[in-house]
This record gives sequence, C-alpha cells and structure tokens, in this order.
Amino acid sequence: EPGPRVVEGKVGSEPFIKAHSAAGVPEKETYRVVTAFQGIRSFDRCGRADRFAALLDRQTKRLKAFEYSVSAEEVYQAREGPDGLLSATKLDLKVERTQIAGALVYDGKSLDDSAEQAGFERGLARVITSALDGHAAAEDLSRGDVIRLVVQEVTVLGDFARYAGVEAIEFRPVKGESLRVYYFDMPGERGYYDLKGRGPHVGAWRK
Repeated sequence: EPGPRVVEGKVGSEPFIKAHSAAGVPEKETYRVVTAFQGIRSFDRCGRADRFAALLDRQTKRLKAFEYSVSAEEVYQAREGPDGLLSATKLDLKVERTQIAGALVYDGKSLDDSAEQAGFERGLARVITSALDGHAAAEDLSRGDVIRLVVQEVTVLGDFARYAGVEAIEFRPVKGESLRVYYFDMPGERGYYDLKGRGPHVGAWRK
C-alpha cells in the first residue's frame, strides 16, 4: 500500500534498540531517535511496560515521526522537519493531582465494583490494599463494611488517569472495631500509621 506505515511495540525485557529493531524499525533509524532525544530522555533504562510507535516511509523505511509512552502522564514525541532532522520533545499533558474524599460500602465480591458504585473510578482497590497493608488484609473485608477515605486522583488533560495514593482511610467493619490509617511523609520516615502512631505489622513486631 502507498504512504507511510505505523510500527508499534513494547520494550519488554529487551534493550530499547533491540526491541525497536525487532518491531521492524531499521537500526540506523533507531539511532536517529536516540540522538534526537539526547538531553530530553535517555533510553538506557526503560520500563518493561514502556510502549513506542514509529511512523515509517513504506518505501525507504525512513522514520518520519516517533512516540514513546512511559504512562498516560509521561509521553515523548519526535517529528522530522523540512531539514530532515528529528526534533524531539516531552509533551505537556497538563497533569493535575486533586484530593478526593468519599465513602463506599463493600458488596462482598469486588472492591473495585463497590468503589465504582460509589462514584469512584476503577483502580481504587489497588491503593486501598496498599494503604491497609500491615494493618488489615483485603480478605478480612465482609459484605456491608464501610470504607471512608481521602485519596489523590491524577488527571491528564482533564481525564482520569489513576489514583496516586491514599492520604487517610477509615475501615469500619460490620463487626469489630474501626481502624483509621494516615499517610505520613517525614524526613527519614514515610508510610501508613494508625491513630496510635503504629506502623504496618511486620512479622511479630511493630515499628
């Protein structure tokens, strides 16, 4: 077919240059990308989930445009100009963090489904589990348990991207005592502590 073609791939466990070449991008074009991003983004250490897309001329296989995505919040692009050189930049995606407060009632099956029914976005279960780790286990949740929390929500260009973490959480089980856990970030010490200043339970000891 005439016109350019798009080559997409994921870095995975391979070095960037090898993963790029394996996707069908000529090695010399890969080095053009590396050169264009000098001082902007190094490809020496890439995440396994990092993704890329290259726009190639179908006949010459010359790279015309390139995009590298670390996450929805971190995206890089390069385009070939009239001079034949690639110009690279990190996109300004207007990433914002907002403090969100709310509550949910556990349905006994899925924490994410329960959160969605309460008006939250999916993905809340991961940060709740992380906040309660060492204080209470997700498997301890029972139908009807109430969770109140203050959480940081990350948006990209106004759209929800992810929950960055929990600032404070209250676990109110149908049976048993309530538990409150807060996130503290202090010099030399950070993590989730309960009302008595106790950190996560590790083995037989509390820090």
